[in-house]
Amino acid sequence: VPGTPVDRIVGRVVRLNPDGSPDPAFGDVRYIGPPDLNTEMVWAIAVPPGSGKVYVGGLLTGVPNGLIRLNPDGTIDSTFTGVVGNAGTIEIAADGSRDIYAGGRRAFGPIRVHETGALDTTFSPPEPINTLHTVVIAPAEDGTGDVVVSESFRLLRLNRNGDLVPTFQEPALSPALPGPNGDHTVYTMVPIPDGTRDFYIGGAFSAYNGAPANNFARIHADGSLATSGVAFTP
Repeated sequence: VPGTPVDRIVGRVVRLNPDGSPDPAFGDVRYIGPPDLNTEMVWAIAVPPGSGKVYVGGLLTGVPNGLIRLNPDGTIDSTFTGVVGNAGTIEIAADGSRDIYAGGRRAFGPIRVHETGALDTTFSPPEPINTLHTVVIAPAEDGTGDVVVSESFRLLRLNRNGDLVPTFQEPALSPALPGPNGDHTVYTMVPIPDGTRDFYIGGAFSAYNGAPANNFARIHADGSLATSGVAFTP
């Protein structure tokens, strides 16, 4: 960024036109870290339908919290109070409430936040789920109000209150690379809108419950691997 030292990391949010050019109607939002904090970055963006506003999460020095909301012109929405924490994942709740789910990369477990920015205290995952590194959250689009959460090498399904869903069997993920420190994390997942209640998941894992998975898999709502009745081979 012109006028800033080259060793300063800049978190930046822009809106692009269909041709890939920056939209001048959306302010060029930049978060410039201090010289002793070379970690400024945007990790997550989510856009709720119909409002034109944008949720942004990350390491954002100079703003009140690591989870903020922008107005359609790119300015910070001061009506959203935000929460303390560096949000690394943000998802819009699938129940029409306009709430969001968020989780972080600095011991920031999954939370549910109202449109005002207030924390939804009815969603209260137990320890240690509420303090682990949350990688990604995917709301189930099957009317249950559940969310599937990946955190600290685990894949879990939580109900609307944050409790573990007992019918979801937590899978055993095998590391993508051999060795005691091999990563076996789900980094992305999405519900499949075909009526099956299944999810696609992707990450760093070589097997799912012992079955070869090659870092990508389709799983059922109960956490089992989709192996029959689905023409899908990673």
